[in-house]
Amino acid sequence: MKIRPSLSGVTPLMCVYALCFLLAGSPVHAGPGGIIVAVEKTWLGRVVTIILIIVLSPIIILDAIQRRRAIKRTMSALNTLSQCLPQYRWLDFTDQVTNAFSWVWSAWSHQKMEEVSAFTTDWYWQNQQLLLDDWKARGVTNICSLNKIGQIKPLLVQHNPQNQGDGSRIVVQIDATVVDYLVDESGKLMKGSKTPSELRTVWTFLYQGDAWKLNRIDESATVWDYLKLQNETTLTASSQQSSI
Repeated sequence: MKIRPSLSGVTPLMCVYALCFLLAGSPVHAGPGGIIVAVEKTWLGRVVTIILIIVLSPIIILDAIQRRRAIKRTMSALNTLSQCLPQYRWLDFTDQVTNAFSWVWSAWSHQKMEEVSAFTTDWYWQNQQLLLDDWKARGVTNICSLNKIGQIKPLLVQHNPQNQGDGSRIVVQIDATVVDYLVDESGKLMKGSKTPSELRTVWTFLYQGDAWKLNRIDESATVWDYLKLQNETTLTASSQQSSI
């Protein structure tokens, strides 16, 4: 039986993830974007999670294969665009992503998102500052730090052939090791752990003013939402001629 994840449907693997989270414990809302960074796992949650992984391993393997193929298609689309447009060169782009990721985590930990305004759209950093201000008003502080950036994988590219490419998007999956937890006014630990944990998030970059700028951060569960969308690589005649 062939299982196809879709935007409108729910795959068995999604059910596995949801059940694991429910049984493992309460989620922690923290980190840039207010994303769920870690789960406080109970003993029962760990046992059930291991059983589910063993029983449903064929589905998990199939999902991994389909995901790898979809990412490969997006990388191919980026390579096609990069032949005419230098902003799509993958190594150069990942340098920008790594820089933005580090700066965003630093600005978030300082609770001063204006520090990262050069790497994000105006809408994004102002929106995130409102979230931080709301937490502060409620006496909640997010303590976080970035230990290491892992793999960066392309999920979607949508090139806008008009206006020198302004409005184009690249969506990437980023793996990292972070420390992330919430404390109250007295400094008492509310949620999370002071131990480094693995984090996977989905970042959307918007091409704006000849630069890629962060415009959105989503949870890892949205990966397939982007992979099932169509890559867009249509070029204008002038772009094609400039590469000759």
